Amino acid sequence: MAEGFNLNDPKYQKIVGGILAGVVIIVVFYLYILSPQRQQISDLKQKIEKEKMEVKRLVALSKKIPELQSELDSKKEEIARISKSLPTRQEIPTLLRQITDASQQAGITLTYFNPGRLEAKGDYLEFKVDIQLEGTYHKVGHFLSQLSHLSRIINVGNLNMTRLPTVDKNTINVKLDLVAYVYNQAQDEKSGKGK
Repeated sequence: MAEGFNLNDPKYQKIVGGILAGVVIIVVFYLYILSPQRQQISDLKQKIEKEKMEVKRLVALSKKIPELQSELDSKKEEIARISKSLPTRQEIPTLLRQITDASQQAGITLTYFNPGRLEAKGDYLEFKVDIQLEGTYHKVGHFLSQLSHLSRIINVGNLNMTRLPTVDKNTINVKLDLVAYVYNQAQDEKSGKGK
């Protein structure tokens, strides 16, 4: 016959103890083995998704490489073209010679010619030349026109004209500053562009 469930019976105690031991083993297995591995799997899935997105981004960038290389080559050509307008330190004597040649071709007399020092202005250097000259208005205009046709960037500043009545009523005395911009190689070398 059917006997009732008696917890005092060693047979049932073994069954209940086995069930409890099994539950404890399952809980311990879940808490210490399965749950951390599930978290690790979740973390790895997130990492894989991030890596996939990074790969997609890099593939998209790699497709732009030819376009970017073409743009870089174009910029290098533009820099080379522009740098021809900015003399280097070694080209300053040539620039000074071009200024004096322009004055001679225009038929004016340089009465004062004082090349200044190079002054740093960030990415470039400024080279100032104080000049005083004598000639007719048109010859001075011709001189300034010739300066504007030089391959170098030269700005004219502090232009002051006065008439010289003692020499000739058409002769004027002109004081001006010429400012040339010089390529700053030292700045490029500091920033690593010159490499």
